[in-house]
Parts: sequence; structure tokens; C-alpha cells
Amino acid sequence: MESKPADTTSDANDTASNKSCCCGIKGILDSERTLAVWVLRLWLSIRAILTGVEKFYVNKTIEIEDADTGIVLEKSVKTFDISGHHGLPGGLAKQLGEQPLMPKWGLAIFDATLGYILIALGIMLLLGIGTRISLFAQGVLYSMLTVGFIMLNGPAFDAGIAYLGTHVLLVVAALVLVKDNKLVVLKKF
Repeated sequence: MESKPADTTSDANDTASNKSCCCGIKGILDSERTLAVWVLRLWLSIRAILTGVEKFYVNKTIEIEDADTGIVLEKSVKTFDISGHHGLPGGLAKQLGEQPLMPKWGLAIFDATLGYILIALGIMLLLGIGTRISLFAQGVLYSMLTVGFIMLNGPAFDAGIAYLGTHVLLVVAALVLVKDNKLVVLKKF
């Protein structure tokens, strides 16, 4: 029996048709890696933005009069105040300031800028502006926050260390998948 040569034209056509279907929105949605990086981008950006906004909340005490009894009660309410920025909660900033390895100037800069940095990095990541830079900066920021918790050392801070470590792992996963990222501005960065 004579063997026929394999038909390679149909394989080439199949490959070409697969490549052509990968353009457009259908091609983007068919890529699990693209969807994965979008989920990570969304989660990390929302987390950064909301954590940054949280740095502008202050507790104010208001007085409320009970209509039935006429008794005036004080109630603490959380309000947004742009002038009330506090990167680190007061107690935490004081504890870190007492650490011999913590430079006071670095702590002051960190405290004054943390909310703004988180919001900026979150917006960059959400919009896809310099995704690699934003992810890397978030990873460095979470690592720096981890250093603070390690310096404070104690069971109360162990959960914070693990929590920030999880954030770093999510950033690493997003960085690994960033080459599959679509819908970005400044793709190279």
C-alpha cells in the first residue's frame, strides 16, 4: 500500500482561522489569562482606592436630642474630610515612632502621603495607565507596610503581616499575567 502524505493545508487553515478569531472582543473574552489579570486589576485597584479614601475619614462627635425624652446624646459619626488626612492611625504612628529602627523623617513622609499614593496607584491600575509600574509600586508599598508591622512584633500584628503578604502575592500574580493584559494605556509600562 502506498501511503499518502499528510494534508498540512487544513492544519494551516485551522491555525490561521484560530488566530483571526482572537481579535476583537470575542478574542479578548476567550483568553482566561486576560480575564484573570482583569479580575486582579479590579480587585487590587478597588482595594487601593478605598483604602486611600479611608485615610481621609475622621470621627466627629455630634449631639442628637431624643424627641421623646429630650435627652441629648452624643454620637460618633464617620465623615470624609480632605483636610483630615492621616496615613497611619494615631496609635500606630505613635508606636512606630518609638521604634529605634524607624526613621522619623520617613514615618512623617509616609504618614503625610499614604492616602494620596494609594488612590493614585489604584486609579492608575484601574484605568490601565502604566499597569506594570502601578503593580510594582503597590508591591513595594505593601512590603513597606509589612516592615512596620514586623517592627511592632506581636500577636496583634501577625494577622496584618499575613494580610499584607496576601496582597503582595496578588500583585505578583498580576505582574506574571500582565503580558496578557488588554485595554490599557501605555502597555509597555
